[in-house]
Amino acid sequence: MVDILLITFNRLAFTKITIDSIIKRTKYPYRLIVVDNNSTDNGTKSYLRELKCTGKINALILNKENIGLEKALNVGLRIVQSSPYFITVDNDCIAPDLEPCWLERMVALMDQHKEFGALALRPQVLIGVGQIFNNQEYVDIVANNVCGGSYRIMRTDLIKKIGGWTDKFEKDGRGNEEHDVCGKIREAGYKVGYTKKIWTYHMFGEAGTWGYAKDSDYKMGRVLERSPEDVEYDDGTCEPKVKMNE
Repeated sequence: MVDILLITFNRLAFTKITIDSIIKRTKYPYRLIVVDNNSTDNGTKSYLRELKCTGKINALILNKENIGLEKALNVGLRIVQSSPYFITVDNDCIAPDLEPCWLERMVALMDQHKEFGALALRPQVLIGVGQIFNNQEYVDIVANNVCGGSYRIMRTDLIKKIGGWTDKFEKDGRGNEEHDVCGKIREAGYKVGYTKKIWTYHMFGEAGTWGYAKDSDYKMGRVLERSPEDVEYDDGTCEPKVKMNE
């Protein structure tokens, strides 16, 4: 059993696609924990409550205020029970459709590479890392100074030992969460990195946000120039039907 810790804040359409892909594509035993950072949009909280009532969410925490990503992760970490691993995931990433499933493969990689404290799925685009995925030290993974929160498997005892995340608030700037926890993991003597061959599709709304260049080429298509509410997603693949700037 592996706990999957998902932090949500608004962006209902993203959250629905993310959770739907987890439910459809995760065959390995898991428990879904959701911490909502006081969403203010129309529908996110009621949607999460419905999933909790139907058993699709195993544990739901509704924060009374937006306490920031790092603090919300620490709140969820307190109720993480799975060992030796748990997963953190952003509410804008689609789980891949694989057999064996993505989670079973990630558990196997962590079992094999005990020197790694965290591994994240490879997003379809990653800015500022050059040709790191050409590194031949490992066949299926690559070490890096930091790995993102896009389906990131972590060693439970290690993360609890280092105290989880340093409490910050998102106004301090993007990238804090990844650099903070990965830095602590490396200071503890472990490596962090990405899977080379297991991809996740990272949704992010209009082009130009989240630091992605407007004309960046993606493995799964071109950047989406519209919000997820305006995009149709394939029921079978959970991938956008509109992949170009159409």
